Amino acid sequence: NLDAACMAWPWLFSMGFAVVFSALFAKIWRIRLVFKAAQTFVRKHVGVKDVLFIMVAVIMVQLIVLTAWNIVDPLVWERNVLTEDVNGFPIKSVGYCSSANALSFLIPLVVIDALMLFYALYLCFITRKVSAEYQEGTWITASILSIIQILVLSIPILVIVDNDNNAYYFVRAAIMILVSSTVTMLIFFPKMYISGL
Repeated sequence: NLDAACMAWPWLFSMGFAVVFSALFAKIWRIRLVFKAAQTFVRKHVGVKDVLFIMVAVIMVQLIVLTAWNIVDPLVWERNVLTEDVNGFPIKSVGYCSSANALSFLIPLVVIDALMLFYALYLCFITRKVSAEYQEGTWITASILSIIQILVLSIPILVIVDNDNNAYYFVRAAIMILVSSTVTMLIFFPKMYISGL
């Protein structure tokens, strides 16, 4: 059960990120398609099929890397005894998740996610002149920027607190809460405000 819990956090974070980000990316991609058609005075209908492949592709990339990680070298729970009494019984020990090749899978996940985030930010920049009255590109841009900011700030903090299990757990939980709640607030609160709720 502890081994499964060790692999749960990369799965939960990556798949949660993929679902949230792919929805934002599909929205900004849809705005880009309409904006591009409007520049050439062509009527464009953007349907579900036009953006569904984006969501599937983003989720599949995460799924492939995580499945390979789970098969090749999954995180496992290890407990090391730090101090023993005179009879050889453990007094103090520390438990942690470890994998010999974790960075071989973690780095590609981070790089792929970073590239997707920056490409989405580029799309937000391209569509910045579309009136906010007709689309929510401003709030998508704010959401993507907040995700980038949270992740950029959290990576050094995770490195700093790597040896303290309580702080490491707290920072990981805070990252997940901040990313999901910030995106939710930035997308839904403006809609609630406009509708008068």
